[in-house]
Amino acid sequence: MFKKLSVFLSLLMIICMLSVGTAVMAAVEEVEMSFDEDGTADLNIEAYAGIFDNPAYFKIQYPENAVVSGDSDQYLDINGYFSMRNDLYITDPYEFSIDVNMLEGNFYEDKNNANNIGFFVRGVEPYAKERLDKAGAVITLHYHEADYYAYAKDENGAAMPDARMGIGGSGIAVYFKADGIRVEVKVYREAGTTVTGEYYDFPLPANFAYGDMFNLKFTDNGTEVCIYINDALLCEVALSEPNTVYPLDEGTDVGEFFGKAVISDANGNVVKEIENTRVNSEGSQVAIGCRNMHVQVDNIVITDYTAPADPSDPSDPSEPTTPTDPEDPAPSDPTTPNTGSSSLLPILAAAVLLLSALFVTKKKRAGI
Repeated sequence: MFKKLSVFLSLLMIICMLSVGTAVMAAVEEVEMSFDEDGTADLNIEAYAGIFDNPAYFKIQYPENAVVSGDSDQYLDINGYFSMRNDLYITDPYEFSIDVNMLEGNFYEDKNNANNIGFFVRGVEPYAKERLDKAGAVITLHYHEADYYAYAKDENGAAMPDARMGIGGSGIAVYFKADGIRVEVKVYREAGTTVTGEYYDFPLPANFAYGDMFNLKFTDNGTEVCIYINDALLCEVALSEPNTVYPLDEGTDVGEFFGKAVISDANGNVVKEIENTRVNSEGSQVAIGCRNMHVQVDNIVITDYTAPADPSDPSDPSEPTTPTDPEDPAPSDPTTPNTGSSSLLPILAAAVLLLSALFVTKKKRAGI
C-alpha cells in the first residue's frame, strides 16, 4: 500500500512541476493577421485591437489603398501609398514574420522618386523634420514617406556625395530587388531631413524565386536582429552604443538610437559597419512601408517571447500607473492566457514533497 501511495504522490508531484512550466511557457503573446476571417473587403483593423493590452495596436496611413483579396486563402493587397506600424514599442525579445508576394514591375530600385516597398523593425514613431535644403518644407517621416536625401546639400550648397532617396525615417529595412535583397540601416546626417540609409545587397538565396508568397522573418533580442528568408538565415545586424541622441534631435521627442550597427552574413562574416544609426534603442516599432507601388502580404505575425510580470506585485514597474475610467474599461486581451492560479502550484508541489518524505520516514520506522 505504501509503495502504491508513494508512486501516486511522485506522479502528482511531476504533474505539478510540469504545470508550473506550462504556465510560464503559455505566457507568450502573439498577434496574427491572416485576413481569412476579416469579413470585409476593406482592412478591418478594429478586429485586431486589444493586442498587448493596447487598444490601438496598429496605426495605418492610407487604409483605402489596402484591400482584402483572394478566395479561400485571403491576403492583403496593397496598391499605392500605404504604411502600417505598431503603436507601442516592443521592448521584449520578439519575432516579426510576414508572407510577401512581390509583383513584377514593383521590385526595389534606386530612384529619385523613392517609390519602393520596405519592411521595417526597430523604428521610432514617425517624426517631423524641416528639410535643411528647403526652408519651410516640413516632412513627417512615415514609413511610406521619402526621406528626400537625394536633394540634400552640404554647407557650401553642393549635393551630398552619398545623395540617394529612400523611404522611412528610422529602423532596419528590407527591400526586395529583382536580383537580390537589400538590408538597409537608416542613419543620421546633418543635411536634408537628417536621415538617409546605408545598406548591403545580398544575392537571392539558393533555390529562391519570386512568383508566389514567401516568408520574411525578423528576430530581435534587443541588440541583435536576425533576418530570415523562408526560415533560412540571411544576415544578422548587431547593435551597440544605445541611448545616442544626435545634435539636431536635441530638445525634440524623436528618440534615442544605437550609435553603431554591424551587418554580418549567414556565415558570420562582417560585410558592413555603420555609424550614427537611426535604429531605435528604446524598443521596436515594426512596419510596412509602400510608396506608390503594388505588393501582397499575408500572415503578419508578431510574437512576444517574454512572459508578463506577476500582476500581484504592486512594485512591478511594468504595471500601468495611470488611473482608468471605470466607465471606459480597458479591453481584455483574449490571446493572453489566464495564469493567475499558477501561483498555487509551487505550494502544492512542496506539499507533495513533504507528504512523500513523511511516508518514507513512516515506512522506515515500520521496517517496511
